[in-house]
Amino acid sequence: LIEEIPSSGIIDPSSSSSLEELYLSYNKLTFIPNELFQQLQHVKHLWLANNKIASPLPSGLGMMFKLEELDLESNFFTGSIPSEMYSLVNLRTLQLHDNILTGTFS
Repeated sequence: LIEEIPSSGIIDPSSSSSLEELYLSYNKLTFIPNELFQQLQHVKHLWLANNKIASPLPSGLGMMFKLEELDLESNFFTGSIPSEMYSLVNLRTLQLHDNILTGTFS
């Protein structure tokens, strides 16, 4: 189990273009650097549920243009949904429940 992903990332840049699914749920993560999402532009399914991430939703999620499924449930995300996430036109499934989010998503 890891608690914090380093800003240098966890993905080998030479293989990141072939990565389509990343499962990091149930890891007690407390922080994910915004820079990580630059390495995950080809990921279609990202699961970060049931961690302990206590921060606003990262605006870098909006850079994941191929994202189809995003599971962020059961964390401690705060604030509103960043406008960058509106550019995720391929997103079909979004799980945000059991967080501390405010505002609306329309």
